[in-house]
Amino acid sequence: MVTKSDLNRDGDIDEIQLDLDGDGVVDVTIADYDNDGLVNKIDFDLDGDGEVDARAYDFDGDGVADSVLYDTTGNGEFDTRHHDFDGDGVIDSINVDPSAM
Repeated sequence: MVTKSDLNRDGDIDEIQLDLDGDGVVDVTIADYDNDGLVNKIDFDLDGDGEVDARAYDFDGDGVADSVLYDTTGNGEFDTRHHDFDGDGVIDSINVDPSAM
């Protein structure tokens, strides 16, 4: 199932939600908030519980994920972060926040 949303009511689709396995729970949410045709954010529900388990951001609009955040414990908090600061597609930094675990 695919759901398309015009969140700011400007006539352009800002967000697409995908239920890949047909269980009624959104598995992937893809967002293009500035309507430039490039994805700004992708949310992933990897275990089908309705909570975001991973989130990827493209802050500079080059089509490469600048940051990917993970909730590895399932508690609703992102505890692991991968960052690509120079946009070459290679992770430059990995941060783990034990307090979020």
